[in-house]
Amino acid sequence: MNYNLGEYQDPYFVFRFDDGRWAKINLAEDYPKYRLPKNNLNDDEWHFTAIENKYRKKTETGYNLGDIRLFKYKELRKYNTIIKRHRSSGVLYKVSNQTELDSYEYRQNLNTDNAKVYKKLIDMIADDIETQYSINYMVTEV
Repeated sequence: MNYNLGEYQDPYFVFRFDDGRWAKINLAEDYPKYRLPKNNLNDDEWHFTAIENKYRKKTETGYNLGDIRLFKYKELRKYNTIIKRHRSSGVLYKVSNQTELDSYEYRQNLNTDNAKVYKKLIDMIADDIETQYSINYMVTEV
């Protein structure tokens, strides 16, 4: 399941899935602390997701595959102006997307709004698969 935060349709934000499905969620009312990944030019730090570990075990810095780490954008710019991937301490990272940030927070702390939205979206997809219908959803309550 991969998704991104699409357009805003007052008062809902639309989550668009790779397979064409979508869900509308009122983030401002139901999940006011929902965060986007930091990966814009005006962000001092960027979220990166670990995608390859040269040593194939937990790194000395404590990062495993799927973990997200913040890197200082100015430091990364010293090596490349178009930043898509970065290697640090034998771990290859890529710029994080919304699904990766939500999934990481879900695995780390179920009490964040990102984790709650991820769980809600997982449940909606599971319900859709069980009923074998391709349904688009609108969520209005927690």
